[in-house]
Amino acid sequence: MKNELNNPHDKYFRAVLSNVEIAKDFVKAFVPKEVIDALEMEYFEQVTDSFIDQDLQSSISDIIYRTRFKDMEQDVFVSLLFEHKSYCDVETIFQLHRYLPNIWEHQVRQGAKRPLVIPLVIYHGKGKWKKKGLDDFFSLPTEYFRQFLPIFDYILVDLSEYSEEEILGMHINAMVVNMAMALKFGRNNEYLIRHFDRIVHRSLEYVDYQLGKNFLEVTFVYLISINQISDKNWDTMIEKLPKPVKSKAMTMYDRLIKKGFHKGEESGIRKGEEIGIRKGEEIGIRKGEEIGIRKGEEIGIRKGEEIGIRKGEAQTFQVIKMYKKNHTPQAIASELGISLELVNRIIKEFEDLMS
Repeated sequence: MKNELNNPHDKYFRAVLSNVEIAKDFVKAFVPKEVIDALEMEYFEQVTDSFIDQDLQSSISDIIYRTRFKDMEQDVFVSLLFEHKSYCDVETIFQLHRYLPNIWEHQVRQGAKRPLVIPLVIYHGKGKWKKKGLDDFFSLPTEYFRQFLPIFDYILVDLSEYSEEEILGMHINAMVVNMAMALKFGRNNEYLIRHFDRIVHRSLEYVDYQLGKNFLEVTFVYLISINQISDKNWDTMIEKLPKPVKSKAMTMYDRLIKKGFHKGEESGIRKGEEIGIRKGEEIGIRKGEEIGIRKGEEIGIRKGEEIGIRKGEAQTFQVIKMYKKNHTPQAIASELGISLELVNRIIKEFEDLMS
């Protein structure tokens, strides 16, 4: 199953945590020690499939890594699940209840055993996450009935629970620290402009490596894409960065962002022309209809006059013909279905003409 959701948060999550080394360090940093001690973290490889079905795509996306228990051959899946919503979603436990069988069914179809799945839900909203289990949604008369509920849990990484100082003080991979800072503070435009150096704290540790350069570029693009940042703001943001990081930021901005703006302008002009043509056609059609209606009214009036004249002439002839045969005006009006006043007027005009 392919997750086709395409938003900047999801793209950033995938771009960063699809790297096995960063993902491994992220798991080591945020997963309880009891779990890490039981896993063979040297064996840690990405599973290329996604198991998010169409109904779940608006809620979460996943990146899965396969590992093993120590001294056991059984596979364990560590599923990194990125929560898209910026608020606590109490339905997450039910979403996981649908998600986990997708993995197991896929493995069985591939002729493999069902693996234990450790879900790791990553949340970067503002409000604190209120974690609930399935049993929290049911009122039970006694504990006996709890056995009829599927009981499972997930590990929550709620970035709202971590202060700036706590994240910056973590003795872990600097790129994991920077990713956590970008996700936590990335939508705070004011913080970003004033404290951009904190977002990329310790970036000197990796800026000289290709992986680090790629990470910085992805992070810069992510932060710019979700904020309104002018050229002036960008200059202010990078002013306090270490020289190698600042140089990278300037190069990236000139190469990607400004170029993108120019392309956007060109694309906008083309789109504007296309829209203008379509709008012109629509307006032309409406104008044509209006002119057509007016023309139609004018033609209709003329046609009506012509038809009226012809019908009037025929009517006059009939009245005179019947009058000559000594029909009374009342009888003529009744026979022809016209008013008595009109009949009298035609007769008078006829007599005046003949006198």
